Amino acid sequence: MEAIFEYLMVLTSIIIGLGIANILMGFGEMLRSRHEVRESITHLAVVAVVLVLMLQHWWDSWNLHEVTYWTFPGLMLHLAGPVILFLASYLVFPRSVRDQDMLQYYLSQATLLWSLGALYLLTTLVYRPWIHGEPFDGLRAGVRLGGTIFCLSLALSKSPRVHAVGVWIAAALLAAFIGLFTLSAQG
Repeated sequence: MEAIFEYLMVLTSIIIGLGIANILMGFGEMLRSRHEVRESITHLAVVAVVLVLMLQHWWDSWNLHEVTYWTFPGLMLHLAGPVILFLASYLVFPRSVRDQDMLQYYLSQATLLWSLGALYLLTTLVYRPWIHGEPFDGLRAGVRLGGTIFCLSLALSKSPRVHAVGVWIAAALLAAFIGLFTLSAQG
């Protein structure tokens, strides 16, 4: 069954790699057009959150190497996470950053971006218990459910001030999640 996991990791890695490429190309375009773009720290924080989420998802996927039985629905639900993150990576930069106000661009995409964030967290909440029969981890599930509600509240907000604070809260929550669950789980 190790071979099935290896194929799953290759596909996961390709999707995550494409998302990372989106972000790196967006940064490269911003560097090239640095005199023609109005950057925003809020936008940069969102980009960083998406990038770190992709890396964290890829890293955490290694914990599935012990799963001995895979189904097609399990594969589809597992790949939903990387696909959602890829879509978010695609949305965090416009087609061209030239003459863009990146805060305004981010705000124009915020509803969809944070809705994708909520959907991502919901898939990670139900994935292992539903597909692999693992018990719900109360603390981990609570953090993901709280994160889902937080993402939905940002998706519904049109306030630049709420987003300016919210993205930093999201970054802090992601860092705490990684510290509590991802760093301690690898050995």
